[in-house]
Amino acid sequence: MSGSGQTIFILTFLLGGTIFLSGVVIYFLLKNRSLGLSRFFLAALLLFLALHLGTYLLFTTEMIYAWPHLLGISSPLLLLVGPFFYFFAQFFLQKKYAWQRKNWVHFIPFLAYLILRSPFYLLSAQQKIEVARYYYEEVPQLGFNWAFFIEHNLYVFILLAYVLICLLKIKGVGNLTSPKIKIIQYFSYIFLSLSALILIFQNGILLAGSSGVTAEIILGSILAISTLLMGFKILDFNGVNSISGGKKYQTSALSAIDIQSIRKEIDEALTKNHIFLDNTLKLADLAEHINRPPHQITQVINEAYQTNFYDLINQYRIDQAKKILLSDRINQLSINAIGQECGFNSKASFYRAFRKYTGKTPMEYVKLMG
Repeated sequence: MSGSGQTIFILTFLLGGTIFLSGVVIYFLLKNRSLGLSRFFLAALLLFLALHLGTYLLFTTEMIYAWPHLLGISSPLLLLVGPFFYFFAQFFLQKKYAWQRKNWVHFIPFLAYLILRSPFYLLSAQQKIEVARYYYEEVPQLGFNWAFFIEHNLYVFILLAYVLICLLKIKGVGNLTSPKIKIIQYFSYIFLSLSALILIFQNGILLAGSSGVTAEIILGSILAISTLLMGFKILDFNGVNSISGGKKYQTSALSAIDIQSIRKEIDEALTKNHIFLDNTLKLADLAEHINRPPHQITQVINEAYQTNFYDLINQYRIDQAKKILLSDRINQLSINAIGQECGFNSKASFYRAFRKYTGKTPMEYVKLMG
């Protein structure tokens, strides 16, 4: 087998394997309901990258000449990789995050690109084959071209922007030790590095007047594999429906139904009975309130809420404090009084928890929301 033949074989194997694994991870993500809406955005992100790699696979196998209408089908979808990573992070990190009408603004680049590229999708099969040949045979000989470079890497610039936004939001949260935040932070840095590498590598290739196909495939595959690893990590972190089947509480007799049942009891105790307002509340008190063993409650909080007892209680206390701060009662109560009413023992503990979950002090939050 010649050198070029070996390269094509390796690339085909890499592409095919990555696409197959993407399908597996997408299946388990969609099956894992405990991830909430975040699973749909991560699964869609993986799907977009898999379709992009599928286009490359058509080229390495020369099947693009049999199915030319698939050329460029993934290009508009790549512009959603950045926004969907952002939405995944939002839903994954914030249990109560809800879809808002203003979020549709993030789809504008995708829609604009789709409209501008619509004439290309209406070309005949032969015309698309000519476009493919032009891209791979003639473009490298043209040298560096800013318009081509920006258009071809637009999704990378958008991904960079959204990753930076995620990192800034994480920094504002304050609780950088949270396992969830660490996951998002870790993969944000990976995406930043890969995006920069793609831009630098392709820039150098275009300046050298060489074909960037091989490098594009390899770097694109690495980006998809990194997303795959994130999917595996999320599934493993969530535990209940992970691919490996491994669980932190392997010896526990709690079934998935038991976990959901206990979670409902905890939700009721917190949302209806407001036991979090008791500033002396301990795990044993919650266990006594719902008549469950403390170790079962700990397991459910860790697996179903992905947090610990005190963080869960403080989340409810801060949510209650935010309601008071944005109501007319803000004129009747001091900040210290609001903290005590919500279950905090001191002004310092209230401020510390408030900054941890909002990234702001109570008064900064009032000014921001007011």
